[in-house]
This record gives sequence, C-alpha cells and structure tokens, in this order.
Amino acid sequence: MSFESAVVSFVIQKLGDMLIEEAKFLSGVEDQVQSLKREFEWMQSYLKDVDEQEEEGNERLHRRISKIRKIAYDAEDLIESLIIEGAATKRETLLKRCACFFNCLVRTHKVGTEIEAIKMRVHESTEMLQKYQAGGQDGRIQKRLRRSYPHSNDDYVVGLEGDIKMLVEQMIGEKNQAKVLCIVGMGGSGKTTLARKLYNHETVKQYFHCQAWVSVSQEWNTQHILVEILRQAAGITQKTDEMVSIEGLVDKLQDYLKHKLYLIVLDDVWKKDALEDMLPAFPFGNKGSKVIITTRNREVFEFPNLLHFFHEPRRLTEDESWELFSKIALNHNECIDDYQQIGDFEKLGKEMLKKCEGLPLAIIALGGLLGAKGTTEEWEKVSKVVSSKVMGGRGTHTYGTVKDMLALSYQDLPYDLKPCFLYVALFPEDSEIRVSILKKMWISEGFIMSQEETLEEAARECLDELIQRCVVQVATRNYAGKVKTIRIHDLMRDLCIKKAKELNFLEVFHRSAAPLELNEDVTRSQSRRCIIYSYSSMCVQFGTQNFHLRSLFLYGPALVGFNSYSPHQPRGTLSLELVHKNFRLLRVLNIVGFKTSDGIIPVEIGNLIHLRYLRIMWTNIRELPESIGNLRNLLTLDYRLVECFPYKVRVPNVLWKLERLRHLFLPWGMPSITVLKLSTLKSLQILSGVTGGNWMLNEMLTLSPSVKRLVIRGISRKEQLMAVFSMSSIILDQLYNLYMDWHNCDEKLKLQNLELLCHCQNLRKLQLDGRIGEEPSPVQFPSNLKKITLCYTNLTLPVTMENLGRLANLKYIHLSWDSYMGTKWTCRAGEFPQLEWLGIRGLHNLEEWRVERGAMSRLTELEIYDCRKLKELSEGLKFIGSLRRLVIHLMPEAFCRRLQQEDLHIIQHIPTVRIKAR
Repeated sequence: MSFESAVVSFVIQKLGDMLIEEAKFLSGVEDQVQSLKREFEWMQSYLKDVDEQEEEGNERLHRRISKIRKIAYDAEDLIESLIIEGAATKRETLLKRCACFFNCLVRTHKVGTEIEAIKMRVHESTEMLQKYQAGGQDGRIQKRLRRSYPHSNDDYVVGLEGDIKMLVEQMIGEKNQAKVLCIVGMGGSGKTTLARKLYNHETVKQYFHCQAWVSVSQEWNTQHILVEILRQAAGITQKTDEMVSIEGLVDKLQDYLKHKLYLIVLDDVWKKDALEDMLPAFPFGNKGSKVIITTRNREVFEFPNLLHFFHEPRRLTEDESWELFSKIALNHNECIDDYQQIGDFEKLGKEMLKKCEGLPLAIIALGGLLGAKGTTEEWEKVSKVVSSKVMGGRGTHTYGTVKDMLALSYQDLPYDLKPCFLYVALFPEDSEIRVSILKKMWISEGFIMSQEETLEEAARECLDELIQRCVVQVATRNYAGKVKTIRIHDLMRDLCIKKAKELNFLEVFHRSAAPLELNEDVTRSQSRRCIIYSYSSMCVQFGTQNFHLRSLFLYGPALVGFNSYSPHQPRGTLSLELVHKNFRLLRVLNIVGFKTSDGIIPVEIGNLIHLRYLRIMWTNIRELPESIGNLRNLLTLDYRLVECFPYKVRVPNVLWKLERLRHLFLPWGMPSITVLKLSTLKSLQILSGVTGGNWMLNEMLTLSPSVKRLVIRGISRKEQLMAVFSMSSIILDQLYNLYMDWHNCDEKLKLQNLELLCHCQNLRKLQLDGRIGEEPSPVQFPSNLKKITLCYTNLTLPVTMENLGRLANLKYIHLSWDSYMGTKWTCRAGEFPQLEWLGIRGLHNLEEWRVERGAMSRLTELEIYDCRKLKELSEGLKFIGSLRRLVIHLMPEAFCRRLQQEDLHIIQHIPTVRIKAR
C-alpha cells in the first residue's frame, strides 16, 4: 500500500507540472486535468491513513489498493501521451494543422472522456479508502530520526575473530597446505563478509605478492572475469577484443602468476561449470598461493585432486547477536538516551533476536528496522509483527528467517523511500553502484520531491536513510568521507526484484540467444522499468509498442557479471531505430556496453520528449544527432567513456536548447573546434569532460552561477585559460570541484588567478594540470581543500610546498609528473595535519624528502612511483603510527635495496608494503 502512495504522489506532482509547463499541449482539457489532480490529492489523504498491517490482513483491501496503482499509471500514460501528440502537432506545417483541425476536436473530446473515466475510478477508490481509514499512526509519514552511523560496514562485524584467526593460519601458517579455501553457507550467514575480512587482513596483504577479488554470481562471463583478475593482480588493462579466446587469457594468467604468491577470491559461485572454466588459469604448483571460493552449495567444488579446505561460518551466540544488534539499533540512534528506556529496549530486542537464529544478515536487518524507531511503543509494535511474521526454523523454505526479516525491513520503509529502494535492482548483481548516478536517476524518475532543499540534497538524505536502515550497504567512500558506491546483498536484491515485479515497478530479462528481438516479454510486461542483460555478441532489436515503459537499462555482454565500470570494449550490437516508436514515454535510457552498426544514435531519439536521463557508456557511438536538442526535459546527459579514436567525437551545437539540463558529461575525444553554447542552461550544476576552445571566451562569462563542478581539458590559449576565472560560480563562491588541464599551452597560470580561487571557501577538490608561475611570491591554495592533484605545474619554491602543508582540511594529495621541480622537500612538524593519502609520482628532480616527527600524523597510505633521483625514504616515516600501506613502484634498484636492508627499520611497523624496482 505504501508504494501506491508514492505512485500517487508522483502523479499529483506530474499533473501539477503539466498544468504549469505543458499547458499549451493540454488545450481544451486543462480544467479536467486540474480536477483530476484534486481527486488524486483527496485520494492520497486517505491512502496514507490506511494501516499497513490491516492491508496485509485484508485480501480484498489489498486488491483494491493494487487497482489504485493501475489508475495512477493509466492517468500518467494518458497525459504524457497527450503531450507527445501535442508536440507532434506543433511541429506540423500550418496547412497540415488546418487539415487536422477537425481530428483535433475529436481527439480532445476523446481525451476529455478518458479523463472523466479515470476521475470516476479515483472517486470510487477514495470512497473505499474512507471505509478502511485507520487513525493514530503518527501521521503515516514516518518520522525521520536523526542517526549517526558507522564510517564503515566493518563496524557491523561481530564474532568472526576465531574464524579469521583459524583461516589466516590455513592461508599463511604451518597448516597452509590447502590450495583452495571454500567458505560455504546459506545466504546471510556471513560468507562474503568473512572472505572480505581475510582479503583485507593486514598480515595476509603483507604475505601475498598480488591479489584479486571478483564476483562470479549466477550469470558469469569467464572471459571478462579473467580479464578483471589480470587487471587487479597484474595491473594489465588488456581490452577484451585484443584477447578473445579464454585459452589466451588462461595462458597469460598462468604466465604471470607462476612466479608469484597470489590470493584470488571468487565470490558467490553458483555452478561447478564456472570453476571448471576459471581454475585452470591458476598455477596451483606455487607453494603458498591461495584461491578463496564463497558459495551456497558445497557440491560446487568437486575437484578431489586439488587440496582444499571447507569452512562454514558458525551462527552467532546470544551475546554476539546482541552486540551486533545494539551497534545498529542502539549505539547510533541519537533519540535513545534514557537508561530506563534502554532497559526496555534490551528486553524487547533480545526477545526478537531469538527469531534471528544467530544469522548475521537477519540481525542486521532487524537492527536497521528498529534503529528507525525512537519509542518503546514502536518497538513493541515491531515485536508483535516479528512474532507473527518471522517463521524462523519453522519456515517452509531454507532462508525463512532471513527472508522474513528482510521482508519486514522493506515493509517498514516510508512510502517515499520504497521506489528509491526498488530502483537499486536495476543495477547488475554484485556490482558496486555509484551513488552519483543513482541519485540522478532517482531525480529523473521524479522520486525526489523537496521544497526546502535542492533535489540533490534530498536524494542524499534518502540514500542516507536506506544505509541507516541497512537495506543497502556502503561499499566505498570518497576523500571527504561521503558514500561513493553502495552494494546490496543478493538476498535483499532477490526480494527487491520480487516486490518490484509484483508492483509492476520493474522486470529483469536475461538473454543469450542471437539475434534478440524484444517484441514479446517486454511488450507483454506491464512493468514501468526494464533491465536487459545480454550475454553474447548479438544484435538487440525492439519489436512492438509498450507505452508503459519509463526506464530502459541495456547492459551489453562486455559488462555482464561484474563491476559495470571496468574498461571493456562493447561487443553486442544494438539497434535503436525503433526505440522512439515503441517506448515513446521513456524517462531514463541507459546504454552500457553495446555498439551500433554505424556509431551514430538515430535522429529519431529527439522524439523522446519525456526523456530526463540519457547515459551512453562503453559504446562506439561517436556522434550525437542535432535532434538531441529536442529533449527539452533532459536533466542529465552522460556521454562519456566512449570507445573511439581521439578527437573523432561530434557533439552538435544544440545543447543550449536543453534548458532544464543539470548535469552534462561529455567525452574527452571532442575536437577543440567544437562549438558549445551553454549560457542558456540556467540550472546547470555539472559541466564535465569538455574540451577547451574559443567557445569558452564568451560562454564562461555567462555560465550559470549554479555550476558546482567543472572539468575542462585541452585549454590551448591564454585567453581560454583566463576565461575560466570569469565564471560566476568562482566569483560567487559556488564552485565545489575544479579540474583544469592546460599543460599543452605555453602560458603559465598567474598568481592573481589562483588568488581568486583562494576566496572560494566552498572549493573542496582541485586538480591543476599545467604550469603555474610562482613569481614574485609563492602559491597560495584555497583553505578548505580536502583533495588536490597537481600535474606538470613546475613548482620550484619550497615555501609553496609549506603553504600546501598548512591546509588544515587536506586529506588527499597527489603530486605527479613534474608538479614539483625542487631537489629537496621538507615536511615540517604540524604540517598536513589531516592528510590520509599521499601519492608522489614522476618527480624527476626530487633527491631528498624529509618528514619531521609530527608531520602527516594521520597518514594512512603512501605511494611513491618513478622518482628516479630520490636516494632514500625519510627516517621520519617510522614515527607515523597510522601508516597502514606503502607502495614503492618503478623506483631505482639502489633505492629499493637500501629500503629492504639498512632502512628496514623505517617501514617495519607498516602492515602492507609493496616494493617493485624499475
């Protein structure tokens, strides 16, 4: 029921937007649309008040609620189709419009009749809701509690110490005879968590020469998994088209790994066939090398000639269960501070925990559910539901306890969060989902509504609550500590897909035959969103119409089965000619890993006037048609990471027509003569990937002050360089992230320009790629920077480096390729107080680097690459107790030999050390 409230909310918003922005297309039916909007608002006031528990216990009510979703969808389809027809009529010639006048009158009458029919259906459903109205449920929109939550998912790990100690001994101790460690257990028992702890264990990382982690999953691509192992273990970024055969990949991996101590994790293996394809790539003759496999099925590993060790994670004890539960439900809930209240919570919590049966995922789900509750009354209500709904060992299926608890977590989500959560299922299994992309899609779908803050801020709050409720997991964070990627547990994703299909929210299609024509399943489906996985190099075509579809996700064979951001070439062929006819109401079109026959998007894409999000990644599409300018509702154009020759990408000068555009990502292959007019884009927040050119001279001056992120490469003239600093977002201090590349330009960046940046208090991330003049005084940097990358800046003054060290908030610094040309660099006590990551690469003049005691006191990771004249590592590093990882790569043999012999005392406290000479 709560999901239906979200659907109705969206339709109400949509009807309001149409009455304001699309009035010209609603000629003759404006009053009826306004009346329909009022009917939906009246319905929603009752819909929010129907108790979820009563709905579940009343099958008749449940059926009526489902009809409400259908009514809302029908209303949305009708109005959006009307707008498309109105837009088409507007483009007709005057003569044709006159000839069609009578038809338009007939059409208007027909649409009016259809609207009245929908109004009647809404009215009847509202009367039904009145009968079932249930009062007293906190206004039905659940109160959002302010909660802090752990920096890392590792804080949600309990009871693994004994397992980890024993398995580390199996891996590197005297008992390390087994070549393969198999971690076996049911879903939610903690297999992947245990494997990840082993993979990241400091002693383990120090022992092995190279490591790789890949997710195999139910649908896998052996070729691309082996390529991914090569990339992680050997740093080889071999493109798949250059190495087609699996045999070639096996030989290459064998050749690289045969002289190494390696650790490979094959996570989430479902079938023996997958191992039969992959295990030959690993030379098991290497003493000490290991392969870790996680699987739900013990029979997956049937290789008696290969020495192996099986381990099944045990269930948590009562005390361990309470420890894990309280970390989530109590320790980070800021609304719980009364000792008597805590005692009541403990009694209720321990009673509910019995139903979790020691399974970590079930405990985490229960903790996330109760962490959103701030009163004992709410906990008592949940306790009653848990008692009646969670079957535990009495369930009829193997995963009864976990699945029942996950279902409660979903059911408890506020109505406006449910579509946000279900949308996560549109991403590939076991992939890390980029938060920046997910938020933009939520906004494009209309899930995010806010009157008091920006849509991006409201989307971030929704994500934070999904994390707090433990329905999604944090995978990685960025330099500022913000969540960068998330993941979702397999069982939670299964639930997600099941619920989404029941609600006609989305459907997943897997295809392996060639050619693929989507004219049956997709068109028969009533789902509003469709994700299609292609597992072979085939042609994907589209058949008959489906006006229900709002989002279409296409993942090509180069990207199926693992992280969708890995650099692989497109191999499947995609035919887009009929998309504009068959799915004309699309809002989101996501094309990843396919190519078209001619490298061009059909001109008809301009007919998708409802499109709000267009993403084209890992394709051969090198040209956008001019009709792209018709997409006046587009919020995000993400056209990057294309596979084509440099400077062969064509972007027509029509982007200025996309007046609602907020996020523009362009490929770095654009020629410098490209003409861009962007001053009309008043809502633009991100401008990334553009190539410098004379278009900058006027456009930078008039660029929207709302731009927060600018990434611009290939600046070739002084005037272009100066134009960047005329931006309103710099002058008005709105810029958050700036990347400028002018290293092929003869001009130096002047100090007065950098002084403008120093006034930008909101600037957090800065990358400068080109020469900077330091005369007559040293360079000053923006004071609130958290991340800085300098490349080819040719800095020479030691005082400039001291100024860098005084940045109080700096956490990440990368000095690369002649960014500093001095021979000496001294980091004094107190400098770089917050620094966590330091990379030094290609400083070819640097001979001496000193780190005084008290400098870089929080440094965690240090990487030094290709500094040819550096004689030794600084003695002061031995005083940095926080240092956990050191990578020395492509350094002179004398440097490496000294470090491993006479200077060993400097690095002996660092758990993970990698040293590789030139």
